[in-house]
Amino acid sequence: LKAIIDKGVADGMFKSGIDPVDLHMSVSALCFYNVSNRYTFAANFGVDMSSPKSLKKRRAQITEIVLAWVRR
Repeated sequence: LKAIIDKGVADGMFKSGIDPVDLHMSVSALCFYNVSNRYTFAANFGVDMSSPKSLKKRRAQITEIVLAWVRR
């Protein structure tokens, strides 16, 4: 992950100062949330977080969040 960040910084795509461990932790948290809470969301909100539509939507959201954080 550090190599990817370093390349992105060198190419001018990513801002400097991104900690690879922080990035990994944030991506992991964003991805794990919908797995660990799928039953709660189904019971409380009627949302099937494991459906292909929900997975596609969540993947796009996570991508947008992470890129917004790392982009220069």
